[in-house]
Amino acid sequence: MPWLIVLAGPLAWIADESIALVIDAGVCSASTGRAPAAAQVLLIAVAVVALGVTILGASSALRLHRSIGDEATSIRAERTRFLAIAGVLLAGVSGYGVLLRLLAALAGGVCT
Repeated sequence: MPWLIVLAGPLAWIADESIALVIDAGVCSASTGRAPAAAQVLLIAVAVVALGVTILGASSALRLHRSIGDEATSIRAERTRFLAIAGVLLAGVSGYGVLLRLLAALAGGVCT
């Protein structure tokens, strides 16, 4: 379970970028510089879902970190604590990447 929490943000970011790449490649090669409204709405929806998964992963990692407690000093507790902190950090970086692509899709600049 901790590995799923750690990888939630990066996997959501990878899925978002992969789907956006496929949509952009198909739409922009046939378009005249601007994405059609349907493609732009789809890109925004994919980014919003990916951002939601990233936020869910970060909140799960925080909840896991809080559930361990400060007095737990076993090796397993320390590893879980480390994974929880890594999950929050990776979710933050991934969320930033997804947010930047979302802003680009909202601006309509998917085809450059």
